[in-house]
Amino acid sequence: MPALFFPCVGAPNAGNSYRISAESMKELDTEKLKLLCERFRDVCLVEKEVWKEIYLPRDVKEGAVRRTNVQDRYEVTIDDPEVEAVIEANIELGPKALDAAISEYRSAISFEKA
Repeated sequence: MPALFFPCVGAPNAGNSYRISAESMKELDTEKLKLLCERFRDVCLVEKEVWKEIYLPRDVKEGAVRRTNVQDRYEVTIDDPEVEAVIEANIELGPKALDAAISEYRSAISFEKA
């Protein structure tokens, strides 16, 4: 089945989109990808290993109240085992080294909304 693209629910022409395959939705929005990379870094630093599942808080507005306890779950996919090994090695070097590794190998890392 070929991948399909469709706009997210939300503001029209906001540029938000997902790639749909038979099993998942791959995140493509640059702002959300930046947040996901930061969350991925933080979780890896806390857990001391490459973590394959992260949660990103989602703002849900119900009337005048904004709820922040709703979260979206994302599966982290790293295409190359060598890239995963580099990221793993940089965890113990701290946040700056891990940021650099994630930035360097960003094209091999994807986030799929589960």
